[in-house]
Amino acid sequence: MFQSKEERLSALTKLIEKFSQNEEEYKKSNYKEAKLRTDFLNPFFKILDWDIENAEGKSEKYRDVIIEDRIEISGSRRAPDFCFRIGGQPKFYVE
Repeated sequence: MFQSKEERLSALTKLIEKFSQNEEEYKKSNYKEAKLRTDFLNPFFKILDWDIENAEGKSEKYRDVIIEDRIEISGSRRAPDFCFRIGGQPKFYVE
């Protein structure tokens, strides 16, 4: 999607400007998490070259990003918003 560092920087700058222009609106309680993902989180991670939507068509086992993956923490099941993986191995989670 982005061919160069400059393209990534430009896209990131536009994303920041979009937020800055409407910051009050985005901080309201009626601005839902699903909308936040669509408007900011997914584009942000795409800029960082994560295949959020599995555009490469990888099998479930090897997807780069799993949305609301199920994990166990201290005996309790959790579902963080994003699980980022490399080669099918979890590297970090974002909640």
